[in-house]
Amino acid sequence: MGLQPQVQKTTARQYPVGLCLSRGNCREYRRELEGIANTRAVLLVGHYDAVPSSLGASDDGAAIVSLLETLRALKASAPLKNDVIFLATDGEEIGPTRRYRICSAASLGQRRRCGTQFEARGDHGPSVMFQTSDENGWLIDELAENCKPAVANSLSADIYKHLPNETDFTVFKQAGMNGLNFAYIEGVASYHSSLDNMANLDERSLQHHGMYALALARRFGNSDLNGPTSRSEAVYFDLFGRTLIHYSRTTALVLATLVALIAFGVIALGLRQRLLTLSGQALGFLALLLSMIGATLLVMLVWWTLDALAGSRTSFRQGDTWTNHLYLTGFVLLTVAITATVYGLFRKRVSVDNLATGALLWFLLLLIVSHIYFRVGVIC
Repeated sequence: MGLQPQVQKTTARQYPVGLCLSRGNCREYRRELEGIANTRAVLLVGHYDAVPSSLGASDDGAAIVSLLETLRALKASAPLKNDVIFLATDGEEIGPTRRYRICSAASLGQRRRCGTQFEARGDHGPSVMFQTSDENGWLIDELAENCKPAVANSLSADIYKHLPNETDFTVFKQAGMNGLNFAYIEGVASYHSSLDNMANLDERSLQHHGMYALALARRFGNSDLNGPTSRSEAVYFDLFGRTLIHYSRTTALVLATLVALIAFGVIALGLRQRLLTLSGQALGFLALLLSMIGATLLVMLVWWTLDALAGSRTSFRQGDTWTNHLYLTGFVLLTVAITATVYGLFRKRVSVDNLATGALLWFLLLLIVSHIYFRVGVIC
């Protein structure tokens, strides 16, 4: 494409876990498209290595292809203001090590301001934005405005913060870079296996990767990245991939408080009009608890039974199968059956109003606990 890629070499080290130590030589390839009025650089990242058992089509060949196609498209269009750096990293699959990637983060220095990382844990499905840097309000604004369809949910991002999982994005985030991390995750049975090949890769997922990469590269490439950015944390979710709803955590607190007041108001009104009783509320609360426990135990029992059967069709690889939608439908039907049975028994002693509002207390409790837990985590 007429550019001279830079090659950085280093030694990757996996810190000892027990008596195991992994080492290897890594090469990272960096191509830079210079801007005409550079403020800071935009970074697009994907890793080109794969585990020995995989052909690496989705993890992470799709990311490299998306970056190269984005580079071609940007070269064919009007020049951007900012530099855009395309980085193909190595050694991502050897484990949660940081040493081999620090050279990339350090060498970019203060030039980088924001970036995007692309991953996969499957071979199809929408590309989901599952991780962001802190103080992400302005990033979510840009994602919602420039990428349609955008698939994202702040609950998954909050949960991911508490998981031990790492990608290249983890290192750049720790180096102070703002950014967004994307991955498609359906078809996990092919993850890290020989099934991760070009024949099984869904081109629609590849296209979704590319859409994000090109749209965000153009947006950030023409923005003043030295300007002030919002320091707020966003709450966001998509509506069936059609639009991205987003607002601040302060707004989320107001909405949570409003929902709690309305719920307690409905219950108080029901008690006053004697449509509800305290004992009925307790039984309604218990009914949902028992249905959740019963459904969980039954599904786990069926899952273990299927997993114990011989034959690949009933083997749950990576917690998934090639016929996962059939199993999922079956598990949902089992859950409906258990719930209907439990509520049928309780209905003989408790009114529908008490059962409904008793169950509502569970969702209200989960709303309050999750809001406090994740908000405290953000503050810390």
